[in-house]
Amino acid sequence: MKKKIICAHPISQKADNDLQLSSMVLFA
Repeated sequence: MKKKIICAHPISQKADNDLQLSSMVLFA
């Protein structure tokens, strides 16, 4: 589902990347 959203809305990719970075910091 995420991949479809990213492909459909490239702009969302940056937001998704930011969320992943935040998650990495929280789990680190």
